[in-house]
Amino acid sequence: MSAPSLAKTLEFARRRDISPWFAFGLAVVALGLQVFLPTLVPMLSALNLPFLAAFYLVLAYRQVIPGMVACLMIGWAQDGSTHGPVGVYGLVYVALAYLGATAGQFFKLEFAMVTGIFVALAYWLHELILFAIRGDFLLGQPAQWELGAWSALAGVHAGLALVIYPVLDRWRRD
Repeated sequence: MSAPSLAKTLEFARRRDISPWFAFGLAVVALGLQVFLPTLVPMLSALNLPFLAAFYLVLAYRQVIPGMVACLMIGWAQDGSTHGPVGVYGLVYVALAYLGATAGQFFKLEFAMVTGIFVALAYWLHELILFAIRGDFLLGQPAQWELGAWSALAGVHAGLALVIYPVLDRWRRD
């Protein structure tokens, strides 16, 4: 193995240094805040903190299978804490994990603007998949096409990711 490829391999390995305990703790904190914060401020129920945690793990792992497993567990836990059918968020997060991990291997996500755009696009895709699942075709629940709300929430989630992800990077490396 030549020196540049060895350096690339070591750099790639350093990026994936997430312990299972960190991933579990992040998921528990995100789910706890998702349940607790709307009781204090009902407007915060629009935020999807487990989505941000799941997508952070996808971007941090940069491997498809570990990212999908982590997102599946977070999605199932979120399904259990809501009153909707079990499996919906698990399905959405697995699809996002596959697409995010695959795309994350080709894009350099160290730049804030790229990460923000990536999170905003992932949130849009998240809402589109939820719309398709909840619609008349699969679950038969009332689903509304809310273009303005989805765009605003995509921007809010991208902004939160730009604030939260560097803090999480620092915690997982300490």
